[in-house]
Amino acid sequence: YYRKCGNTNNLHPHHIIHRFKDQRDDKDNLLVLCFDCHVGDNGLHNGKWKIEELVPKELIRELKIRYGLLKK
Repeated sequence: YYRKCGNTNNLHPHHIIHRFKDQRDDKDNLLVLCFDCHVGDNGLHNGKWKIEELVPKELIRELKIRYGLLKK
């Protein structure tokens, strides 16, 4: 799990690769974010930061390959 800040209150799961095709709830595909980092004024969903700032590009690539969204 990756975290944007050190806040341990009001935590939310967020998928690195969206769940549009299947469940994709494996732990490698989840971030743990506080409310503000997730959906608050400074949050990911408000465009204040991008997943790539927190998750290594290699993991994002590996997940896309695993889910059939990218070829090796």
